[in-house]
Amino acid sequence: MKGLFKVVNAQRLSSNRRVASSCPNIFSHSTRNYSNGIPILENGISDNFEGQNSVDFDLLKRISWFILNAKQSSIEFQHGDDDLQQLSIKEFKTDGELRKFPVLPLAKESRKNSRDMKLAILNILAVSSGVTAEILSNKITFDTIEEDTTDTDHPTLNQASLSVVFQLINDDASCDPRKRFEIDNFDLIIDVRSPNEFKEDHIPNSINMPVLDDDERCRVGTIYSNDPRSARGAGAVIISRRISEMINDKFLTLSKDTRILVYCWRGGLRSKSLAVILNQCGFSNLKLLKGGYKNFRNLVTSSLNEMIQSHQYMVLAGNTGSGKSLILECLKEKGERVLHLEELANHKGSVLG
Repeated sequence: MKGLFKVVNAQRLSSNRRVASSCPNIFSHSTRNYSNGIPILENGISDNFEGQNSVDFDLLKRISWFILNAKQSSIEFQHGDDDLQQLSIKEFKTDGELRKFPVLPLAKESRKNSRDMKLAILNILAVSSGVTAEILSNKITFDTIEEDTTDTDHPTLNQASLSVVFQLINDDASCDPRKRFEIDNFDLIIDVRSPNEFKEDHIPNSINMPVLDDDERCRVGTIYSNDPRSARGAGAVIISRRISEMINDKFLTLSKDTRILVYCWRGGLRSKSLAVILNQCGFSNLKLLKGGYKNFRNLVTSSLNEMIQSHQYMVLAGNTGSGKSLILECLKEKGERVLHLEELANHKGSVLG
């Protein structure tokens, strides 16, 4: 991990700390408990920035380092109750443990949509830790929680539930086996991302049922960067029509007992749209992958070293033209696990052999 960090001049850091000491500390109202060197703020998260004009960069630096060393980290946003509907941080987790993220005096412009909010947080963490925003972005899953607008004043009304069961990704071998993520636990795994996203990579055994094709995804994304609400409307028109076609072509003859897993990039509106409708159609064994493909990719990436160590390898050596590739192909046909480096590199020589 040393190569990921920049060296910061300790003397300058100390000097900055003396200058900042005269400013009011935005965390002075909170009692701190430390877990693995990371403070857990007891008072929760506040959107009141009155009188707050400093940031505890030492605290943010420790949080950034902890994120880098965690297997999974997630930050969830929520819209405010006022007319501006500005975003705030609702939940912050590292390796499944709920933590309180420190209050940040962000400008109102940065809290209008999830894209700007994400960039603002990544940039602040990058400046405080010396780690690039790109590296931090690959370690954190961002999501926006949509508030439940169901009318609770009339509980006797017959209302359709729009909730779906989430499938969590948990690589803890000690957890309940029924809660672990296992591909073989599902009869049908549906990737609703665009064809290009699916082509780049996907969960093994999944099939592509895109609710937005590549052009539609690009068009809706362009609208979203300027007007998220209009983008939701434009996307809803396309997604509703596409899901209707899917149900008519794919699901009318499918058994309602089929164990289905649905996912998109981050487990957001694309996958939830299909999951909610299928759930209402009677597919009771359906689950929505929490955090989507990005969460699955983070799990695989963090588990690579352990996976490599859990296998024994036999290297096939020999001179050029001795038939190494033919032997590997025969072994593969017989069901053996083969790592054919030359084939993967699309290379016909033995330089990789």
